[in-house]
Amino acid sequence: MNLVDFIAEHLPDDYSFKITKELSFEFEDNCDNAILKTQQGKQYQKGVIMPVFLTIITKDTNTTVDIWNAWVKEVSDKDYQEGTNNFYMIFQTPSVSQVFDEHSANFYSTISIIGTVVVTENVMDIKKLEIDGDEITVNDWTYKMTNTIDSEQPVDGSDDFINTSEVTASIINMQVTTFNEDYATIRQKLTNMRKNIVSPNSTFHIKVTWSDDSYEEHDMKCTSQAFQKTRGSILLVTLDFAK
Repeated sequence: MNLVDFIAEHLPDDYSFKITKELSFEFEDNCDNAILKTQQGKQYQKGVIMPVFLTIITKDTNTTVDIWNAWVKEVSDKDYQEGTNNFYMIFQTPSVSQVFDEHSANFYSTISIIGTVVVTENVMDIKKLEIDGDEITVNDWTYKMTNTIDSEQPVDGSDDFINTSEVTASIINMQVTTFNEDYATIRQKLTNMRKNIVSPNSTFHIKVTWSDDSYEEHDMKCTSQAFQKTRGSILLVTLDFAK
C-alpha cells in the first residue's frame, strides 16, 4: 500500500495540501505541508507492525486540526485489504506541538499525529458482517462448524485398532461481540425478543463477506444475547447464533 496516496485519498477535495515522505520533503509556502515518516517496525511471522509519524505544517491551526481530526476518525481502527494483504491502522488524535514556528518569512504551527500500521501478508480476513441487512461493527468474532460423529469400533480380531467415523450432523455457530449501536433492524428485533413481543425462535439472516469479496449466507437462530458494561467503558453486546 502506498501510504502517501492512501492519506491523500481520505482528505477533503477542497483541502489545499502537499504530502511527501520525509526524505523527499520540499517546503511549499502556498498550502499545508504534510510529512510522512515511517519506521521499519517489528517483524513477525506473517507481517510487520510499523510506526507511522505525520507532521503537518500549517498557517491555519484550528481549521487544519479539524480536518485531520476528521481524517483520523475516518481511517483509524479499521482494516483495509489490498490483494491478500491486510492493513490495520490506528492513529492518535492530532496534537499541536509547535505554535508560531518560523518557516521562510512566515509563522506556522506544527501538528503531529502518531499512528501504527499492522501489515499482515497473504491472509484472508472478514471484510463485512451483516445481520438482517445491518452491517455490524465487529469487536470479537468466532465462526465455526461443528460435526456430530458416529464412531464404530474395529471388528474383534482384526488388525485395525482405529475407529471408523462418519459425520451424522453438522451445526454452524457464530458469536459476535459488538457495540450496542442503533442498528436499524437487529437491535429492535432483539429487544422485542426479550420483551416477548416476537418469538425467540425468530430467524436472522447472516451474511459474511470475506476480503476477496466471496461471501456465504445462512439463516440462523439467536441462542444467546448478553450485555456487558464496566465503569468507564463502552457497553458491549455479545450475540450467539446457531444454524
